[in-house]
Amino acid sequence: MLAIHEAGFNTASEPVYAIHQAAHDFGVPNSTLQGHYHGRKLKKEAHAHKHCLLEVEEEILVKWIVCLGHQGVPMTLSKLQQFASDFTGEEVGEKWLSHFVKVHPELKVL
Repeated sequence: MLAIHEAGFNTASEPVYAIHQAAHDFGVPNSTLQGHYHGRKLKKEAHAHKHCLLEVEEEILVKWIVCLGHQGVPMTLSKLQQFASDFTGEEVGEKWLSHFVKVHPELKVL
């Protein structure tokens, strides 16, 4: 998107040509460029406040679980839920737990 942005504006940050033309030239849906031009956030950014953990915190949690697994310490769903709750300072629910395991297929949780 940065390349499209840079190609579509002059040095004074004024649009060089219409959004629909830029969408056509770069093979991007017109609605996508319209949204970005008007400040619409990506779904991932718009819903970030709803997540219990930041991406970096999830990465740390995944690495920790993998490390425990290499040491022969199995991770259970209840242990994972308790650790995540302790980590965030608030109770994580069953939906968070099932989603976390689903989006991290590299984890083997009992």
